[in-house]
Amino acid sequence: MTEPARWGVRLERVGRAIVVSPSGELDGTQAQRLRDVLESRQGAYESVVVDLRDVSGFGQDGLGLLLEQQQWAREQGIPLAIVPGAIAREALTRLDSAGDLAIADDIDDALAPHRD
Repeated sequence: MTEPARWGVRLERVGRAIVVSPSGELDGTQAQRLRDVLESRQGAYESVVVDLRDVSGFGQDGLGLLLEQQQWAREQGIPLAIVPGAIAREALTRLDSAGDLAIADDIDDALAPHRD
């Protein structure tokens, strides 16, 4: 039996943007932990990229978190890009049937405006 991927989050600055890259499951407690990380950085950057390529599981709480962050970013006039990996993309297809979440196709496209 394989162990579940360990939860963590990596932060990286790219120009005036912050890239937030969680790993492991993104549901329940982990979604709240990521919410805390994102909220602690609000106002410190002109753009946010949430890189979900290392997420090993994704649930309804993860979707709720991303929708909240997207709404906050719109209200603040801050660009927010969400880059799903295969697991997150499959889960979002299932969970976000209304297509409310704005998804970036590629990490390079999401970061292109921020690279020097």
